[in-house]
Amino acid sequence: MTIYYKALDLDGINDYVDCGDDAATRISNNLSVMTCIYVDGSQPKEKQILTKYNWMTEDYRTWSMCTGFSTNQRFRVLVFAASGAWADRKDYETKDDVLTAGWHMVGFTFVSGVLKLIVDGVEQTVNKFSDYTVNTLYSGANSPVVMASRGTDGTPDGFLACRLCNTSIWDTAVLSEANFATLWGSGTPTDPADLTPAGGGSLVASWCWNTAITYPTIPDNTGSSDGTMTNMTAGDIVDSPWAWLPSTAVRPFLYNRATKTSDGSYTSWLSPSPNSDTLMTYHPDALDPADYTDFVVTGGV
Repeated sequence: MTIYYKALDLDGINDYVDCGDDAATRISNNLSVMTCIYVDGSQPKEKQILTKYNWMTEDYRTWSMCTGFSTNQRFRVLVFAASGAWADRKDYETKDDVLTAGWHMVGFTFVSGVLKLIVDGVEQTVNKFSDYTVNTLYSGANSPVVMASRGTDGTPDGFLACRLCNTSIWDTAVLSEANFATLWGSGTPTDPADLTPAGGGSLVASWCWNTAITYPTIPDNTGSSDGTMTNMTAGDIVDSPWAWLPSTAVRPFLYNRATKTSDGSYTSWLSPSPNSDTLMTYHPDALDPADYTDFVVTGGV
């Protein structure tokens, strides 16, 4: 049985996911954000992919990742100063059309006034629509993290049709371009929890990876920013292209070992190699143990 990581299928009409405004995501500096996104290449311009921005009131702005302004296939990021005001922002867009049809990993880093856009593990050259001096970002309340919310043009129907998967937010120190490349994995993304950035970046929130999704809740694998699917159904939880593969530290079902105990019964565990006595586990909810009852030793032999 092949088990796939899950993605969210957003219809571009009114679907979105509200992940709330947990304190851990109120980051004023040393911020890294990324998500995997599928688009068909015909997506509209200026629609938000992932944002920390109160789009209900067009206020309390922190950051926003969007489809392009110049063309629909460019990638755009806006970050806002501590005031949260529209005028006080950096507004960068890739010079190239990078959101072609297919899956991509898009993200950005912000540290001490420097904004970088990264797509598929590579830092992008950018056009700068606004380059206001932003030393720190708005980090107050009332700025929720939202997936595929309405567009930066402010229209009430400005939602983005896309699929989203493997989304994460990092604090403490920004990720390097090499870190993004590792997370993208040349088109086979890896678990953010498996990355230990040399610079000390800290994973504070992550969604749609390694954890089962039960409609309508999108659990935060790392923190307390569980998302709520809005105007969506259970059918909008779909398979991503990526089969579940354990990290190098977690390799279940390679073979089974058993040890006889003093009372004559046997204990069983899964081991990565015949020479290892390491007890192995699997990612919570990624696999259903009921599917693997043949591997369970229940009593003496």
